[in-house]
Amino acid sequence: MDGVNGLSNQNLYDDGDIEHMKGLENLSTNAAINRIGNDAGLDTTHAIHGSDKTSKEIVAAHREAVRQEWSPVAVAPDAVGHAASHVAEHLAEHGARLAFRAMAGAALPIHLVMFAKEMADAVAADSVVGHERAEAFVKSAMHTVILGSLNGLPQAFVDSERARYADDAPADLVSRMSAAMGRGDNNLMGVIQLHCDQGMSAAREMYGAGQTPGDYLKAHADVAQRIAEDPAFKAGFEGAVYGREHGNYDAMMTALDARDARYAQHNVGLRG
Repeated sequence: MDGVNGLSNQNLYDDGDIEHMKGLENLSTNAAINRIGNDAGLDTTHAIHGSDKTSKEIVAAHREAVRQEWSPVAVAPDAVGHAASHVAEHLAEHGARLAFRAMAGAALPIHLVMFAKEMADAVAADSVVGHERAEAFVKSAMHTVILGSLNGLPQAFVDSERARYADDAPADLVSRMSAAMGRGDNNLMGVIQLHCDQGMSAAREMYGAGQTPGDYLKAHADVAQRIAEDPAFKAGFEGAVYGREHGNYDAMMTALDARDARYAQHNVGLRG
């Protein structure tokens, strides 16, 4: 059954598409989506992982790091310590430059203003966060395209995962990449589908062994590593876990078996 309560079914692969996948089983999801990105006009490559953060998550983590870095002075039991705490809050919540302007314009002792400036300079000097955020926008578009193009996942799971990237992913880039897939990269998207199916197969092995995800991943470091590194494999594994919890699992496995039979027919290895 398709639709919101059914399984995703975004791509149809004919025998020629599957035949062209032969020999590409070990092409990584990262390499495949970057080739599609290049066809869509990207002139750089971007290393995507299963655990990539969105720009909002990067900012939130950076704010917390700033807060933690300056927390020792903020616990001082005197007025300076309390004021410093407010300075750190402003820095973490509003950004270094704006916070320093606010502190400099307030009626504070000069040593507190200089303290604020030192913190502001430390934060402003960190250009890594800005670079990571710029990367996050492109990566979010890649994740959006991957999730939106996979077959056999619970549609509600796909919608939820895509929503996480919604504010980040530039719509024009998503559209260009989707169009690029239609210009001959179906075999590359098919390889990404294969990796998703490998994730589903790992989940099936887990349930067949009567294990929970926590126990299974502790015992299978290779699977845990692929979940961390490969967003398509991660979607397959976590989508199967979601399906098990929401009544989609049997339908997922039936569809997986059908795809696996076609892989076997064309000597495409499900396990790569």
